[in-house]
Amino acid sequence: MIDIEKYKYYQGENLIFIVGSPRSGTTWLQKLIGSHPDVGTGTESDLFSYYISALNRYWNIQKQPTGRGYMGLPTYMSEDEFQTIVKVFARSVMNKMINNSKYFVEKTPQHAFYIKDIKKCFPEAKIVHMIRDPRDVCFSIIRVSKDWSAIGATTIRKAIAVWKKHIDSINDSRKYFSSNHFLEIQYSTLFSNTPEELSRIMRFIGLEFDDSLVKEIVNRNTIERAKKNDDFRFKLRGVIKGKSTEPAGFINTGGIGSWEKGFNWYQRIWLQYLLKKVSEGRFSERARLLEITHKVLGSIRSNGFLATGLKVLVKVFNYHWQLFRFRKLLKL
Repeated sequence: MIDIEKYKYYQGENLIFIVGSPRSGTTWLQKLIGSHPDVGTGTESDLFSYYISALNRYWNIQKQPTGRGYMGLPTYMSEDEFQTIVKVFARSVMNKMINNSKYFVEKTPQHAFYIKDIKKCFPEAKIVHMIRDPRDVCFSIIRVSKDWSAIGATTIRKAIAVWKKHIDSINDSRKYFSSNHFLEIQYSTLFSNTPEELSRIMRFIGLEFDDSLVKEIVNRNTIERAKKNDDFRFKLRGVIKGKSTEPAGFINTGGIGSWEKGFNWYQRIWLQYLLKKVSEGRFSERARLLEITHKVLGSIRSNGFLATGLKVLVKVFNYHWQLFRFRKLLKL
């Protein structure tokens, strides 16, 4: 049974939430911080993205009348009472995750969309935002989407959309935190000068350390060792026991500028063209031409010769349209 009074006033002073786009190096950062002897960590909990968000979503739905009037928990308690219960639930779960650690670092990519909820439940928690070159992020997203990841972004446009959604959400939530509770880390800086950046992160959190400890942690968590996965496995102590596993290639090059070698010339130009659209505020998640194409094809009920012929014509048209755009872009 949950002791409401025990968790009612806990503010999350010893919690660190790592946020960032998928494939931006958040797992590596998690292991670096989690290697400190006073810090505990574990697998992605999805506490807010799956559990807290579901509670809040259905609460808000049931605050609205249905054909039968009002139903559900809003007919039994006030908004404050419900939110208190949600906070107590989140805090008691986090207490179980923390176990006996002095500090705890949590990393779930989807929590980028629930930073405001994190702030409500844990006002004193600290946020560390990992920022990586979007070109490297997009290359990595596409690579894992074609292999094992559920991200499902197998094209450059879709990968940019995934990156943009996470970054936009994090930036929108930045205003809820002071500089004492929100820290931005550049992946390139952490990669090129790991000891100094890790020391800065530890000072931000409030951890005690010296140069020898930092050196030991850095040597234990190099990218090359990370690729082997063995040192990146977390102990599982719930219903599921053992150690966490990651698919082969979960950490690939881990370097800077991998997109230049991974993409061909055509993809590199297209990537930078779309990122320019993002910076101008004119990026669209879906190509407008393709949207029109799908509507036209969707209106055709027949699966016969006419539909097949139209699909071929559309593909030819799309090819020449993209060729025209690139000629214009390259001023050929």
